Amino acid sequence: MVASLVRLLHSGIQDERLLPKVITDVKAYIRIHIRVGRMTTQWQRLDFQQSPQFNQTASCRLLKKGELITRLYLVTTMPDIYTPQQNAMTAAGINFVGPRFGWTNSLGHALIANANVSIGGNIVETLDGRLLEVLDEFNTPLEKVNDVNAMICRVQNGFTQTSLGNSTIPTQVIVPLPFWFSRGDLGAALPIDSLNVDEVRVSIQFRPLTSLYYTESHIVTNSTTSAEGISLWPIQNSSFYANDLSGNVIPGISNNPVSSIPNIQMPNKFTLGDSYLLAEYIYLDKPEANQFRLADIEVPIIQHVRLDPKDTQRAPYYQVALELQNPIRHLFFMAQNYSAMNYNAFFLSTAELSNNNNNTKLWWPDCSGLNPGYFTTLVPGFSTRGSEPFTLIELIYEGSYVRTSTENCALYRSILPSLEERKSPWINRYMYCIPFGVNAGYTPASIVNGEANMNRIMKKELRLGIRNSQRLWIYCWAETYNILKIYGGRGSLLFAY
Repeated sequence: MVASLVRLLHSGIQDERLLPKVITDVKAYIRIHIRVGRMTTQWQRLDFQQSPQFNQTASCRLLKKGELITRLYLVTTMPDIYTPQQNAMTAAGINFVGPRFGWTNSLGHALIANANVSIGGNIVETLDGRLLEVLDEFNTPLEKVNDVNAMICRVQNGFTQTSLGNSTIPTQVIVPLPFWFSRGDLGAALPIDSLNVDEVRVSIQFRPLTSLYYTESHIVTNSTTSAEGISLWPIQNSSFYANDLSGNVIPGISNNPVSSIPNIQMPNKFTLGDSYLLAEYIYLDKPEANQFRLADIEVPIIQHVRLDPKDTQRAPYYQVALELQNPIRHLFFMAQNYSAMNYNAFFLSTAELSNNNNNTKLWWPDCSGLNPGYFTTLVPGFSTRGSEPFTLIELIYEGSYVRTSTENCALYRSILPSLEERKSPWINRYMYCIPFGVNAGYTPASIVNGEANMNRIMKKELRLGIRNSQRLWIYCWAETYNILKIYGGRGSLLFAY
């Protein structure tokens, strides 16, 4: 460059340090410089090997389109359930009574009955829909809740039967799959290019259609029965009704008497639309990529162990045997009214089904203040009534040693999560977490920051006091550590899962 074109653009503190009149001070520059290679990312669509359908399992192979995988999402288009209802409303006019159908709340999480990752045919990690909701409550920062709500079709206030699916445009859900490699921790990224022998596969078990809709037209069921969707008006082949003074009284339909609208009904079969996985691949420079292929890799990962759901059967106290192994990072648990799943309310974690202000409707989330454009006074969900399902939480070792005990159950759903996790539960208030590490919610999973070694404890129990001896379902998950070893193109766990 011509010297006359060179001019001083900036002058700052570096001039004083590098060009002083006295001896140069280099203390600020005594550091170890670690060179890193160049990298880039790209999103890739991965199709399932079979067409995903309700109540079936579909698997997808994670292809070697890059060196690392750091994010994974399930994208699914739901069928159109609005057009038949629109036709019925048009035919009946103002006399239309119902029923109306929509998708259940938190549709994206409800859609997944089970999701797992396998390497070389061996399952390495398993998640279920309820666990996805629990992990989201503790790990999603408050400022990102609105974005996640839009992705998974979750209404945090004012949910009704027409909140989701009330349009001819099919509903699409985008569900984050928080496996160990897709939780934002680059230290635990999946080195997919190094697994050139073993096949990596993700399998998704989809819930049936009858478990994914909601309607305010209910049917009477046996109070001792608990099954998904059995208290809702059946959606398949459903007739529609209009006011008719000379008609019949139909239980479950409002504004009786009614008569059916001829030649219009819901279809017998619904199929999922376009469904696929969306993966974020990282591409490395050739020298680094070759090092990954040849290296003996050992990565600390987190896994989730789901204990079988427990029916309290109206007992005043209930003990959950923690049949766990490996170091534990978190213990998550929640309770649910025995009849909640009858209405496809999978994430209703209150002791009661309805709020005392309106006993005729199911109690859906009612938090407020977290508006997309601005914040007002923040009020978490289910705070208008004390519906704590537990009166006591104890963790007992070897039958007599009380590791922790409290009658202030908010300690594990509000106080400690606010300190140790990204946030305490906001939408579903009564979800609980016992952390065994330090600031585990803020620490990447690849950095072990404390755990409980359950291998050394033969008998472990979670003892819960049940408020008013109500009949509840108890769900419990443990987040544990393991080590994934990759060598010679194969991957395996160093400890049992």
